[in-house]
Amino acid sequence: MADRPKDLPDFVEPPLEEVVLSIQFNELPDYRTVHAGLLWKQQFRNRYPLFSEHPPLQTVFETFGNAANQPIQLQISAVAGPKVPRLWFMNKDLSELIQIQSDRFSHNWRKVATGEEYPRYEKIKSLYLQEIDALVDFIEAESLGSLLPNQCEITYVNHIKAPDDLSPAEVFTQLSDDLSEIVEAPVKAKRETFGFNTTSVLFDAQSTPIGRLHVAMQTVFDQDGKRLFRCDLTARGAPKSSDIKSVSEFLDLGREIVVRHFTAITTKRMHDVWGRKS
Repeated sequence: MADRPKDLPDFVEPPLEEVVLSIQFNELPDYRTVHAGLLWKQQFRNRYPLFSEHPPLQTVFETFGNAANQPIQLQISAVAGPKVPRLWFMNKDLSELIQIQSDRFSHNWRKVATGEEYPRYEKIKSLYLQEIDALVDFIEAESLGSLLPNQCEITYVNHIKAPDDLSPAEVFTQLSDDLSEIVEAPVKAKRETFGFNTTSVLFDAQSTPIGRLHVAMQTVFDQDGKRLFRCDLTARGAPKSSDIKSVSEFLDLGREIVVRHFTAITTKRMHDVWGRKS
C-alpha cells in the first residue's frame, strides 16, 4: 500500500460522500454482455453480489494545443449487436461498487450511512489495483485482447454541511454571499444558491500538459431542506504508458492535486470543523 505524502492536508472528518477511481482503455471490440456475466461470476461475485445495468459512459480525452480546438468527429461503424451496457457490481451495503464497460473500469466508494468512516485513498486504491489485475487476467483468459489504459481519472465528491447556515464566503475562499456588496439595488439581495465550474491544465516538470483538474461546486438541499454545498473535483489525464504502474502513479498524482486544491479553496473555519491534522 502506497504511503501518504507527509505534508498532504489531512482531516479527521472530511466531507467526502464518494471517491471514484477509473481508467479508460482502448475498446475491447469482442467484449459482449456474456463476458460481463462471466467476469462477475468468476472474479467479483463474492465481494460484489449485487448488480445493475446502466447506459455506457462516453469516451473522454483530455487534449491540448490544436487537438483541443478540433470539432468532435462522429464515427459510424458496424457492430455485431447492440451496445453492451455498463454493469455495476455492488457489495451488500452499496458502499462499494465497480463499473465495467467495453472501454472503462471504475471503482466507487460511497458514504451510505451518517457517521460512516472514510476508509482512506490508500486502501481504496490498493483494492482497485487488485481488481484491475483480475480484469486483466480475465481479458487474457477470454482472448479479448489487451487492456491498454489511455486515460486515468480520480474524483472526490464532497457534501459540505455548513454549520449555522454559513454563507459561501465563509466556506469557500474569496467568495461573497451578499450581493449588496457588488450590486446597488433598492432592496437587499442575498444568494439562495451559488455555484461555479473551473478547469485547470496540469503540467509536468518540463511544462508539458498532462491532464486537467475539473472543479464543480453547486448548491443542493437535503431532505430537510437544509442547504449544502456539493463540490466535485476530478483530475484526469493520460498515464505515461499503458502499464498499471503508470496508472497507479497518475492516480497518486491526481489524488494529491485534488486534496491540495480542495484545501486551498475552502476556508480555515471549515478546516477546523473537519478537524484538520496537517
